[in-house]
Amino acid sequence: MILGAPAPEWDPDFTKVTPQERAQIERAEQSGFIPESEIDWDNLSKYAE
Repeated sequence: MILGAPAPEWDPDFTKVTPQERAQIERAEQSGFIPESEIDWDNLSKYAE
C-alpha cells in the first residue's frame, strides 16, 4: 500500500468458493477432518503420532 493512497475496498466475492473448491472441502470434511473447535491448541503434542 502506498502512503496517502486510499485503502483498497473489500471484495465481497473474496470468501466465495468455486463449485470445485466446495467439492474438495466437502470431501476433506468427510475424510476424518477434525473441526478446529475440537483441537486442544495448548497441547498439540497429544496429536503427534
